[in-house]
Order: sequence, then C-alpha cells, then structure tokens
Amino acid sequence: MPFDGVLFASRVMVAKEAHTSKSVKDLIVAASGVDDSKWEGTYAKETGGILTVQSELGEPIHKVATRGVKLWKEFDDTVFKLPKEKRAAWLAQNKDMVIEKLNRDFAKPWFAQKGDGRVVGDIADMTYEEVVRRMVRLIALCWRRRSSIGIRLAVFHRA
Repeated sequence: MPFDGVLFASRVMVAKEAHTSKSVKDLIVAASGVDDSKWEGTYAKETGGILTVQSELGEPIHKVATRGVKLWKEFDDTVFKLPKEKRAAWLAQNKDMVIEKLNRDFAKPWFAQKGDGRVVGDIADMTYEEVVRRMVRLIALCWRRRSSIGIRLAVFHRA
C-alpha cells in the first residue's frame, strides 16, 4: 500500500539532535502517556498527562497538559464552542479574566501594557512609544551561549 509520509511527532522533538529546549524535552518524557484503551479520555480531561484540544484548523490535537494547554481546553469548552456571532460578546464580558489567564498561563501574553507594567484593555490605551517598547520587549531574543542581540530604542521628542 503506498503512503505519503510517516508522522514521528514527539519522538523527533526529544531526539538528541532536536533544537527543542531541554525543559520541553523533559516535560514530554515525563508525561506518563496512556494505554490505547483509555486515550479517548483525553478529550474530556487530562489523561496520562495529555489533553486533546482543537487545533487552529479545527482538528483534535493531543498535547502535554501544561498550564497553557489547560487554558486552551478551557477556552475550547467555553468561548470557542459558542457560535461565532456570540464570541465577541462573551470575550467583552470576560475580558479581564481572559487577560489575567493569558498573562498567567499562556506563552503569548496580552499585548496592551503601559510603560510602568500595568496591563490595560487595548492598544488604544498606550502611547506610540509604549507600543514600540512593548513590541521590542516581546520580540527581542537573547540566546544562551551566543552573544546577546542588543536593541537600543531611540525615542525622539519634539523640542
């Protein structure tokens, strides 16, 4: 029977040659996994350290049950299950909670933040300088064992 490919997934991510960080490799290896007869439990709750969430393409995807994935599952079970026309209202009503949980549990924090670190509701609540500084803070990378990438932000003021 012909085939198009082979899916190795986590096995490749934990390989010595993979550029996956050690902490992520350790997390994947530490997940106990689940017997074939029980894997469908991952659709409802954490099972063997794994949770099933809906991917961006709308397909189920099995993930290690980190805080971020648990939050993803919570949003799948609340806002993402709503009809699209009702999601904006739900998000507006629960905005503070969503922002708090994103900042606490997810890899991508809420963008809108004042220069002093206070979280604000929208980018419109920030100055242009605060937007640029926040963007640089979130996208500038410093790699270990390599020289740091230094970004100096020049701020121009009218005289």
